[in-house]
Amino acid sequence: METRKARATLVGFCLVLALLAGVFVSRSHAAEQAAPGGAAPAQDAETGLKPDPKLVVQPFPEPEIVLDANVNKRPDFVAQLPTGNGFIFERRDEKGKKIAGVVVPGVVLVTRGLVELFGCGEGGKEHETILRLECDVQSLDLALTSAGLKRGRLPSKADISEANQGSRVLALVQWTGEDGKSVTYRSEDLVVSTRRQSPMPRVGWTYVGAWAEMPDPASPKGEKKHKVLAAANSRSYVTTFRDQSALLDNPLEEAIDDTIFAANYMLLPRSGTPVRVIFRTPTQPELKEIAELEKFLATQPLGNLRHGLHQGEAGTEEKKPEEKKPEEKKK
Repeated sequence: METRKARATLVGFCLVLALLAGVFVSRSHAAEQAAPGGAAPAQDAETGLKPDPKLVVQPFPEPEIVLDANVNKRPDFVAQLPTGNGFIFERRDEKGKKIAGVVVPGVVLVTRGLVELFGCGEGGKEHETILRLECDVQSLDLALTSAGLKRGRLPSKADISEANQGSRVLALVQWTGEDGKSVTYRSEDLVVSTRRQSPMPRVGWTYVGAWAEMPDPASPKGEKKHKVLAAANSRSYVTTFRDQSALLDNPLEEAIDDTIFAANYMLLPRSGTPVRVIFRTPTQPELKEIAELEKFLATQPLGNLRHGLHQGEAGTEEKKPEEKKPEEKKK
């Protein structure tokens, strides 16, 4: 008798499970009907970001560079970086003009949300950086100089013709897509200007390569000092938000605001994707395009900009003058 009851209970339980499964399948089918053809959801389930066609641009036509054991056999190969990660290259454009630069490996970090850097080194501010560059900053700095690029100050405003500024550098990012084909984008296309509601203007990056004085630990009184690359301490390789220690800095005036630039979630591959990062000299047509774009940007109002602060700069804000107390009347 007890065996029959147990069997009846088991059958009833199975019927309940079957009923629940039927309801789940019917709801899933209804959801598929609501999005025919397997269309993408209206927004990202995790962040709520909606697809934005304005952030999509076409890939950049740059020759593919593969980092493997045969890079030294490439016709454009010049020298390996001292650390072994990446190499210096030199090639000619259609008019026979020299194009020189360096390519280093990297990996995608942040794919959405506000960022302060486009590229950092290991141990840098990886939580707010789009790419981590897998190379030594001193080696990258030496490679940029060897490619003919000159360090210098930032322009007082976005103007590539201003004297005594650092060389303007183009940065491009390559990776292998899910279809097995190589794709390349200008670095600016992978950054969103939230103020402009579009990808960051293609003006390149200024080669600053600032030096910092450090006391010699062997000097008892600290009177002896050495000059070291500032980015060696901060690991700030390419910054969207103004950084005095950056190797390559953002020449746009709005770089003083740390709430303007974000990762372009419409173009970037998933976090952890290996990439090749190409830093090179701009061609003459590209320099002309930058100059024309900067003239146009100069006519566009920026509105109020927020002066952001870096870590370690707290307390450097301008102090408000103390209000003068009314003088007491003489008795």
